[in-house]
Amino acid sequence: MTTVVDPSGSPTIIFNRGGATISSIEAAQPGADASAATEIPRYSEVTVALVSAPTSTSRWVRLPADAEIGDTVEVHYVRDNGSVSDLVVFAPDGETIGVSNSRTAADGTFRKTSATGWW
Repeated sequence: MTTVVDPSGSPTIIFNRGGATISSIEAAQPGADASAATEIPRYSEVTVALVSAPTSTSRWVRLPADAEIGDTVEVHYVRDNGSVSDLVVFAPDGETIGVSNSRTAADGTFRKTSATGWW
């Protein structure tokens, strides 16, 4: 957290989201669309998501909707239930990963490169 004083002398608190966060989350069961996927929370510029699956068919996650350009999300699939399927990683609503709205992978690194794009 940083306090910035504007030209009129009013202090304004700015929250910096630098650094890295490691979060453990559970993937969701496939649903009708990407909204059924578990959203990866964003607490910092770099997010490392350790994704487990409560069942062998739980494999849907979604990149954070509140990510800013330059943010990075590392996704690592912890196969703790014998699942042989890879994760399906979705972009937030209205955004894309490359030219698609999803990518299937066991592990991956995703960087937000524009207002609506991830690579």
